[in-house]
Amino acid sequence: MAKNFILDTNVLLHDAESLSAFAEHNIVLTVDVLEELDRFKRGNDEKGRNARRVIRTIDSYRDGQPLSKGVELPGGGKLYVFVKSFTDFLPKGMDKSQPDNRILAAACALVKTGAEVVFVTKDINARVKAD
Repeated sequence: MAKNFILDTNVLLHDAESLSAFAEHNIVLTVDVLEELDRFKRGNDEKGRNARRVIRTIDSYRDGQPLSKGVELPGGGKLYVFVKSFTDFLPKGMDKSQPDNRILAAACALVKTGAEVVFVTKDINARVKAD
């Protein structure tokens, strides 16, 4: 059974090839991640280059198919982009306006369906909150 890896933006900015690292498993991005990539793409530094590269890679996977329904990845898994808000799944007290928290909310929503979910981030505080 495929695992569902929810990626934080910083993973994609750190390694533009990270979308290919999950083999036959599913990758889930939220629209927040796409918006953050959009903000970084203007930079002339490594993060800007990686953001542009990741955006081009995501676009190439689409092949005319909606990302919200999942598109095939070369390794056999699927890439999903969640545009729906799942903030109702956040524990009370978590700020729904924070992008990291909205990403975590998507993870919580998937867990509620019984899916196996792994949150991948380079942000220590996000990992602590996920726990």
